[in-house]
Amino acid sequence: MTVASWADAYFDLEEVKTKRSIDRDRTLVIPVKRILGGKLLMDLCREDLFAYRNVRKAGGIICGRKESTIKIADGTVKNELSLLRRMINLARDRGLQTSTVSFRGAIPEANTRARILTDTESERLFAILPTWFRRVVAGCASDRLVRGRSIALDRRHD
Repeated sequence: MTVASWADAYFDLEEVKTKRSIDRDRTLVIPVKRILGGKLLMDLCREDLFAYRNVRKAGGIICGRKESTIKIADGTVKNELSLLRRMINLARDRGLQTSTVSFRGAIPEANTRARILTDTESERLFAILPTWFRRVVAGCASDRLVRGRSIALDRRHD
């Protein structure tokens, strides 16, 4: 069975139909089917996964059937390959012949960022914190903590 034919059958499974993320999965599977759709499930290898990642990262986002200059994010490729891994695992659970390809290192790390709360968000969050934790947050915010120094956080001091 090919990746494309299993992708179609995958969405007919009862456990998949009940997923909250089924609409997102239907979108994520489109490039997987386009690039790897002709491969047999049992013939997938690590080189295919790395080739898929490279093709996706080299291309741009498709808007209005035209490829733009905006590149595909690592998080998108990560989600697509994670979906492919889940599809292969379910195929294996159903008794289909699949490869035992390892996804280790093939799935890119998504870029993360530190998000700083706005003043309004900080005030709303601070208002609902327990008193003992407010003290910790206030101490951290004013840089009173020294790296490596241990402090006792005891709720009995409320």
